[in-house]
Amino acid sequence: MSERSKIIAANIKKYREMRNMTQAGMAEKLKVDLQYYYQLEHGSRNFTLEKVIDSCDILGVEISDVVILKKKLNSENDKLNDIISRLKYASPDQLQAVLAFMDTIFPYIKEGEQQ
Repeated sequence: MSERSKIIAANIKKYREMRNMTQAGMAEKLKVDLQYYYQLEHGSRNFTLEKVIDSCDILGVEISDVVILKKKLNSENDKLNDIISRLKYASPDQLQAVLAFMDTIFPYIKEGEQQ
């Protein structure tokens, strides 16, 4: 299994677990056998493009959340959007940790102020 395929499987598993969905529940929604789904998620088989799209629809995520393409972030908006998309599914505790980290590394920047 390629590294990219492993990432896709891991991301689908991550979003499935974030939604408290079981493997059996996901297999049922994808209309596949539980054993087949287990093999997809654990790397014995590769997700087809159709199953990736169906999985994203079921989980309510964008394909770009599951399939990570290396892209160059050129504009400030691209960079900010990348940060926001990464934080979209963070828990309240994780967001609090990010804010604490930002307060530590940016202690002198006040809201609305630019460097």
